[in-house]
Amino acid sequence: MTTEIIKAASDKKHMVTVELFGSIEKAELIDSDSLMKLNVRYIATDYEYSGGYDIYEDNLSGYLYATKL
Repeated sequence: MTTEIIKAASDKKHMVTVELFGSIEKAELIDSDSLMKLNVRYIATDYEYSGGYDIYEDNLSGYLYATKL
């Protein structure tokens, strides 16, 4: 499992590397309570590469979020 922290304009974001349909992508790690407040849809679960993240996509921007199972 790979985790990295990037500096955003407002704060730091925890990014994780996930496998999504055969491609390696970066997704912002977010807790499930915060995720429920966003306009997202469930995409997939990555067990193999990242060790168990549910992956969600923002409905408007396509930005990826991950939450721990």
